[in-house]
Amino acid sequence: MFFPRAFISRLLLVFIPIIMLACAVLPQDSQDSGLQSTIESMSTQLVELGAGQNPPATPPPDVILGQDQSATLPEGIVPPPQNDLQGNLKLLGQYGGSAYAVAVQGNYAYLGQGPRMVVSELSQRNQPKQVGQSEILRGIVNGIALREKFAFVVAAYEGLQVFDISQPTKPQGVARLDMETPGCNSIALEGDKALLACNPAGFLVVDISNPASPALLGKLSMKSAMLSIANRGNTAYVVDSTQHGLTIIDHSDPSNPRQVGFIKTSEVPLSHNMEYPFASVRNCGEYLCIANSPNGLVVLDITQPQKPVALSVYDTTSATGLVADGNTVYVADDFDGVYALDITNPKSI
Repeated sequence: MFFPRAFISRLLLVFIPIIMLACAVLPQDSQDSGLQSTIESMSTQLVELGAGQNPPATPPPDVILGQDQSATLPEGIVPPPQNDLQGNLKLLGQYGGSAYAVAVQGNYAYLGQGPRMVVSELSQRNQPKQVGQSEILRGIVNGIALREKFAFVVAAYEGLQVFDISQPTKPQGVARLDMETPGCNSIALEGDKALLACNPAGFLVVDISNPASPALLGKLSMKSAMLSIANRGNTAYVVDSTQHGLTIIDHSDPSNPRQVGFIKTSEVPLSHNMEYPFASVRNCGEYLCIANSPNGLVVLDITQPQKPVALSVYDTTSATGLVADGNTVYVADDFDGVYALDITNPKSI
């Protein structure tokens, strides 16, 4: 039998002060060398017990994707749930790491990789090849949106950065819009406007009619962490992780965007009865889709843009991101991998 080092440390913190307190309140003649010896002996034994009884580290078993791991995992560790979608998607290749944003145009993918925008050539989809990269930005790249020959990029300690990508192998910075409190997490484009979800600056509307000279049109200050944004016409939907919900913003007047609604996480169906902040929001066909962490994919009807109605939930273990291609939604799950879901009829997914 062994005791973890943390347990032993806590035990020392509890018992030694108690014994010392006892020494302080006992008569002087009872504070003899025997009691002091007992204290020192207990301290030494407890430390030795914690240091000497730790079991040797055991290397984890090899894990092979797609195989039943129940026989090889250590006792008490439960393998991830099997699902009917396993095997429908095939991994073609992998590239880089620490990526929080990606956008694709033609045969090129523009990937936020750490504090740079990295350009990969995709003519061979199973072998993406890096062909270019931007200068180092101020913080991790959190969002990328593409429009013709320009890439609009937001980063952890930036405002808006604009790159000319007419030569994808040599992205060139052409403009930057700074703000008093920099740091943005997501971006969406609507016409000649860029919509930014920033933290702590709030919701920003930027004129990008001239990409080389972006100009701030208006802002809605918010004391929240704005993580993800989707837009439909003059209505923006922004994930607010501070207040655990989805903020609805009308920006029909770009100089004066205003909040017109809010959906709490508790107001949408919870497949596991656990309320967590929304992770991501995206347009998906005629609907709005939310990656709702342990509550999976939530599909909303936005026929009335300022009053979305939940239509259905597809249960996953931990949905943290999504992207849509028409009525097909790809949901990234931290444990299950990637789901491909047809939401043509949301109530039947």
